[in-house]
Amino acid sequence: MPAMERAVLSEVFEKLEGVKKAADAGYEVPEELRVSMYLGTPGEGMVINQVETCRLGDTLLEVSSRESGTLFFIAYEDLRAVSCRVPKSTAGRRTGFA
Repeated sequence: MPAMERAVLSEVFEKLEGVKKAADAGYEVPEELRVSMYLGTPGEGMVINQVETCRLGDTLLEVSSRESGTLFFIAYEDLRAVSCRVPKSTAGRRTGFA
């Protein structure tokens, strides 16, 4: 899997409904979205769950996790994928079994 590029990551965040663009070349993820980032090098992998903010620097990402309260500094070449789980809509659902 190829490394992430800054332009691609920016496009991902622009497409996520509810994500706000910050003044510092970053993005703020609302609590109702569950954004995860998948990092990897050969033989190693890591997931950052519940991304709260992501700032796109020239060579590094600054990512904060709502889950752990940790600030991560990540090289673009280590980021492999981003996922987003949107909240389930209750509109149109009826009481009872589906």
